[in-house]
Amino acid sequence: MKTLEKIQNVKIFQKSIQLSLLLSKNGKGEVVISFHDFQKTPSLEELENVLKKMQKFSPKVYKIACMPQEKSDVQKIYDLVKKVD
Repeated sequence: MKTLEKIQNVKIFQKSIQLSLLLSKNGKGEVVISFHDFQKTPSLEELENVLKKMQKFSPKVYKIACMPQEKSDVQKIYDLVKKVD
């Protein structure tokens, strides 16, 4: 795997969605998009809406980070992954 270096980090849509461009030493770039909610886990519907917005950028990597408060929050993330898979 080539070494990647973050060269740009742009916040989009909401303050919690970020678009990053990672550039390898040979000059090829990869788009990484991430969503963060360190206070809670949003509803499955909200997570699906966030994912739809993220998909518009055709990133190489998606990252979703949330703060589960109960077991059902973990299930929301699992259900989201199953829908995408």
